[in-house]
Amino acid sequence: LSRQARQLAAQAGQQVGSAAGFELEGTLQAALADESAAELLRAGRVTTALHPGSGGFGSPLSAVPAKPLGPAAGPRRIAPAKQRASQRTDPNLDKRRERRRAADKAVSRAEEESKHAEESRMAAEQAMQRQADDGQALRRRLAELEAELHRVRAEESLAQRELMRLQKQLEAAGKHAGEATRRLSRARAQRQRLNSDPPLT
Repeated sequence: LSRQARQLAAQAGQQVGSAAGFELEGTLQAALADESAAELLRAGRVTTALHPGSGGFGSPLSAVPAKPLGPAAGPRRIAPAKQRASQRTDPNLDKRRERRRAADKAVSRAEEESKHAEESRMAAEQAMQRQADDGQALRRRLAELEAELHRVRAEESLAQRELMRLQKQLEAAGKHAGEATRRLSRARAQRQRLNSDPPLT
């Protein structure tokens, strides 16, 4: 009740100081402790701070003169007790509370949506990082394959040159073999002629 009274006073343009707040709390406690104080409070006839009597709960109340509940802010003066009572029963209070609850729900929904959006952003960022890592790994693999292809092509070039060398060597060996065959044929022919000559006496 004290907190609500402070809020209503602030809405009415009034400021409730700490001393006035203590007096307000004492009045509310007196109303809880004594029925007559409660009647005065409900009727809006409390003009000074009330405190429970020294005789305990149910004993007569001692009315303690006090400063008005909260100093005026600027030129505005403190609203009378009946006006403050009418503010406590303000019919728009429920609407304001409903709007406040709706605003709280909207904030909760917005916070939940923001949380989900942040989680989605982090998931997308992680997926993008994985994709970037995969792309980098593929580029490394492509570079390795290109290097392997270059090595294979170099080996193929060496093999082609070696094949050409062996082919020339084969051609030279074939040429030499042909000449050797011709020399052998000539040598055999000459030996045959010598064998066919008459024997020497």
